[in-house]
Amino acid sequence: MKTTNKKTTQSAIIALALAMPSAAYSSVLFIDDFSSDTSANYIGTSTFGTPTATFDVSGGTLNSPATGGGGETYDVFYDTAIFEIGQTVSVDISGPDDAYLTVSTTTFAPNVGTNDGVRLNWESDGTFRARRYTDGSGTNTNFHSSFDVNGPDSLTLYLYRVSDNVFAAAFDDGSGFTWLNTTGGTERQDFTAGDTGNGALYIGVETFDSGVRNFDNLTVTPEPSSTALLGLGGLALIFRRRK
Repeated sequence: MKTTNKKTTQSAIIALALAMPSAAYSSVLFIDDFSSDTSANYIGTSTFGTPTATFDVSGGTLNSPATGGGGETYDVFYDTAIFEIGQTVSVDISGPDDAYLTVSTTTFAPNVGTNDGVRLNWESDGTFRARRYTDGSGTNTNFHSSFDVNGPDSLTLYLYRVSDNVFAAAFDDGSGFTWLNTTGGTERQDFTAGDTGNGALYIGVETFDSGVRNFDNLTVTPEPSSTALLGLGGLALIFRRRK
């Protein structure tokens, strides 16, 4: 886990804050920019199939295993539950799509066992899907096919926790923050997921099928508005440039 109290980072954040409305620079609660090996703080689990490697934190990113191509699902979760109501979690993804931002009531993806949560997937066809779990049983929210970002090799995924078990999703492919919904509009669309209770959830990332994905800037912020998330995107750029 990283804090944002380094002198160079403080200067950059101040410069960014001066360029944004006051609502856009609320404090970041958690960030791991993976500039050092924090793998001891994470738990890797294969929730479908047999992993061919273990994850690692190196080169400034958290790197998923290259899987065997048999539909394996492999997830990596931070070992402390920190995602609460009114907060937004995000992660930068590079590499092949079919990669997830995931929140769960346990330290593994909610697609097995009795745990609840959400798996937000950047799918292989470039579209997005939220799979919502109750007791390990999932139902889909398929977002509008106009949200097709099959071209770029990187993007940021966001999950906002509206209430106990209500969430909203968003992405940024470099063109700006965009709420995901089933109509193709720009408005936020909430969806319900499982019995997550009112406690903190675990946060993690996940890969499906072959290919190594690289994750960066796993972040939790208390500000749910799109304006603040745009500011968070600028903050992520600052961390990238520090490397």
